[in-house]
Amino acid sequence: MKTNLNQIDSYFRYGLTALAFILYITDIVPSTDGIILIGIGLVFLITGLFKFCPVYFIFGLNTRNEEINPNN
Repeated sequence: MKTNLNQIDSYFRYGLTALAFILYITDIVPSTDGIILIGIGLVFLITGLFKFCPVYFIFGLNTRNEEINPNN
């Protein structure tokens, strides 16, 4: 699987995940809405860890800066 997220994009996703957990734990987003927000946060966490976003793949997007290596 080829990665399509750069480091900044991954950090942004980690931040969104942390924000989702904080909003749920502090009861700012209660109940079912909070659980849905946690689910979305987990998706962001997983895509950030693997540095691969299926939505980016479908639309042909790539935020990863790839250097051209003539040795490959």
